[in-house]
Amino acid sequence: MKEIFAEEKRTQPRYHVRGKLKGYILPGLSPALGSTPPFEVAITDISEGGLSIVSPHVLTVSSPIRCQIRLGRVPVSIPTLAQVRWVGSRSPRTGVRVGLQFLL
Repeated sequence: MKEIFAEEKRTQPRYHVRGKLKGYILPGLSPALGSTPPFEVAITDISEGGLSIVSPHVLTVSSPIRCQIRLGRVPVSIPTLAQVRWVGSRSPRTGVRVGLQFLL
């Protein structure tokens, strides 16, 4: 049986990091969402173009998110805007893996 591999679309290397992301879905750009509370999730890896998180809830592809990124024990957070590019399958123990692309 032949294995089929998905084509890798990333152009920058990914780096595994320990960090947290505090996110705010921007309701003005996604009116169907209404006002949602901020969420805090773990960052699994990061690259020049974006990052991957593990979320307890499913996020909608194309949703814009205002992010505060905190890496390791660095005492400051990095503000940026990102967009949900892909949503993985849900795992009952770990949550949903989500890919975010930096917009700034």
